[in-house]
Amino acid sequence: MTRPRSPERLSVSKFSSSSIVLGGLLAFGLVRIETPVLTGWQFLFLIEAIPTIIMAFMILLFLLPSRSGTPS
Repeated sequence: MTRPRSPERLSVSKFSSSSIVLGGLLAFGLVRIETPVLTGWQFLFLIEAIPTIIMAFMILLFLLPSRSGTPS
């Protein structure tokens, strides 16, 4: 006997597949950009790296506990 599918699992599955499709289309378009300064793969690298770096600094500044407290 199988359990019925939960709406949460189904929505996560749809979100995951749509993000893969959008990411592929974005990568396809960015790789085709050619300028005298940057090539397509460099644009793709920047577009994917900049939000990751910003998020890392935000986590470092706001979410990690401060080390100025007393040791436990």
